[in-house]
Amino acid sequence: MFRNLLLALLLALVFASPEEYFISPPIPPTAFVGEFYTVQFRVLGLDNPVFKFEDLPLFFKGYSDGTLEGIPATIGSYSIKVWFASKGVQVCKVLTIRVSASVSSINKVATEAGVT
Repeated sequence: MFRNLLLALLLALVFASPEEYFISPPIPPTAFVGEFYTVQFRVLGLDNPVFKFEDLPLFFKGYSDGTLEGIPATIGSYSIKVWFASKGVQVCKVLTIRVSASVSSINKVATEAGVT
């Protein structure tokens, strides 16, 4: 009985799922057209990860410290790949950044329409 339990425990350890890492923020804040945007990504469970960004719109730039910044030019939702690596671990997460009309442009349209 004890031998079977020990064997089951060893098999569970061998076939255990790989460690999961949590990226923060999991849902990046909304960006606004024409307004400077910056977000700093972090990873729970990794010390000093190095970041790489893929599929970024041309108006965003990503840095190896996890910073993403830029001045959005187009409204839309953009799926990006965020890679992070540290100590032999490399993980990719797909996140979506939403770009909306800026508050100042909405106010301008409202004012021009006679709404105060």
